[in-house]
Amino acid sequence: GARGNACSGILNGSIECAVSGISVTNDRIIGDVQIAPVPADRRVTINWQNLSEVNQRMEIVITDSRSREVFREKINGSKGENSLNVDVNTWPSGVYNFRFQFDSGGQTRGWHFMVVR
Repeated sequence: GARGNACSGILNGSIECAVSGISVTNDRIIGDVQIAPVPADRRVTINWQNLSEVNQRMEIVITDSRSREVFREKINGSKGENSLNVDVNTWPSGVYNFRFQFDSGGQTRGWHFMVVR
């Protein structure tokens, strides 16, 4: 959606989105989010930049179109480029939403991707 996401379109099976992360300190923490492949059938890779000067303890949370949580993983986001591969092989076709939640209590807005069978 247009709220918080500015997606430049699909290029080589990847979608690039830019958004300003929201944290308790209002600093921009997450940038240059990319999701590939689009659409996904077996695995989706989420790439992002940690723009903070310090490592961020966070979780990536993925929900289905009914806001039911289907995936959650704790990660230590180091400064710079980060990546996470998620196996979606058993997930039903549909639109999924993911966001970053920080141990400090803040979270980003969501991004969407599609799984097809």
